[in-house]
Amino acid sequence: MFRDNVNFLEKKDFFEQGILALHFNRPLEAIKYLSLLEEENNSATSFNIALCYLKVQKYEIVLFYLEKALSEIKRNRSIEMSSNNYSELLAFEQENDDYIKPMLYFTPFQFPDLAREQILRLMVDILFMLERKEEMYKIINSLKNKNYKNVKDKITRS
Repeated sequence: MFRDNVNFLEKKDFFEQGILALHFNRPLEAIKYLSLLEEENNSATSFNIALCYLKVQKYEIVLFYLEKALSEIKRNRSIEMSSNNYSELLAFEQENDDYIKPMLYFTPFQFPDLAREQILRLMVDILFMLERKEEMYKIINSLKNKNYKNVKDKITRS
């Protein structure tokens, strides 16, 4: 259906419609939009598809898309983060659960480290649910010196 109307909607519109559908708890609709963008190899697309499967508790499929998202991250370091209030912003992100919210389209390109950490935080949750603790601890080790609330919780509960 959507493929016939490719000229009507541009790629950014597919992404935005997928995010909106995901936001309104319509994962099937979100996947239909987002799957049209998979060939672009954007981490945000794969991450958001993983969130769709998370809603229906298909954890192995979630893990597949998270691994795909991780492998697609572009290492674009041309944008520097301002040091003003950085510690307060980081503390806020470490304590909230927004890592399970949709990822914006340009995040993997502009902020690859933030995108990577968002993906890894969700991977920790999924591996914990699948009781794959050895893999989970490898990921936790790659998040050293981070005080992410969900990661601390998994360490405590293991």
